[in-house]
Amino acid sequence: MKKYLISLILCLSLFSCFAMTAFAIDSPNVVARLSTSMSVAQSVTTAGTHKFYGGKNSANSKHKVYFEAQKSSGDKFVKDSSKLVGKGENIDNVLTNFTGSTVLWRLELNPYGVGTKGCSATGYMWYLM
Repeated sequence: MKKYLISLILCLSLFSCFAMTAFAIDSPNVVARLSTSMSVAQSVTTAGTHKFYGGKNSANSKHKVYFEAQKSSGDKFVKDSSKLVGKGENIDNVLTNFTGSTVLWRLELNPYGVGTKGCSATGYMWYLM
């Protein structure tokens, strides 16, 4: 009976590890949050050859918001792709360009206009293995 219980616990433990791993692969791995007092918001960096990004601009925002995927191979970040998202709209799973090697990525949220504030938006960037 004791061997049966140990085997059962071991099997359940392995199953839960696989389930958590599968869930983590589908989860966003970086997030950027823009509040109304900010003129720009950036996520932390993440590495890869390409990324997916998306998010939502709040209906209460005063302006459209740029969702910009940026990449860096060392010295500075440059724009890879960008989408202008209207008030109350969202975008999902926008694919960046593929790079030939692993680079750093981040997502920047930037309200339309220079130094503009008054927007609330949340964006994500992720990579599917």
